[in-house]
Amino acid sequence: MIEIEIRKVVEEVISEAKRKAEEILEEGGRERERILFEARKEVEMKKDEMQKEADLAVKKIETIEATKSRMDSKEILQKTRMKIIEDIYREFYGGLDVEGTLKSMHSIGIKSIKNAGAVYVSENDFEAAKRIFPDVKKSGIKGGIVIESADGRESVNLSMEVIDEIFRNRTFPGVYEILFGERKAKAK
Repeated sequence: MIEIEIRKVVEEVISEAKRKAEEILEEGGRERERILFEARKEVEMKKDEMQKEADLAVKKIETIEATKSRMDSKEILQKTRMKIIEDIYREFYGGLDVEGTLKSMHSIGIKSIKNAGAVYVSENDFEAAKRIFPDVKKSGIKGGIVIESADGRESVNLSMEVIDEIFRNRTFPGVYEILFGERKAKAK
């Protein structure tokens, strides 16, 4: 009888241990599912966050590329416009009568200088200038004249570089507006 009671106690202990083990396993399973659920939830949140960051980065790159493309287009357009204007000025200067222009410049220049002496001209204009002026010298200017006083203390610079700069500064905004319908303050 004791043996039966011991068996009964052992069976109860084993049964209780099994029940507790099942409870522990069941609790562990629930805890495992809760941890997995939280982990999946966190992974999904991280994934969404990373996707938003990636989308934002792509959008920034697209914006930068579009801006760069617009800037490149504007730069190309501006260079083309400037070339057109440069061609117009070049054609204008190419149509000038060299001798007539030199004479006009000289008559204007000698009004500003006492006792005019040497006249300096470009190498290209030298032959034409020799036919007009008694004291002509070659200079590094592109065109036009520089008149020097006889004592060398004064000079009047009517070189094409100076005249061109003044001419362009005065005419460029109007030429630009006529050609392109936009106002531009000055030549570059």
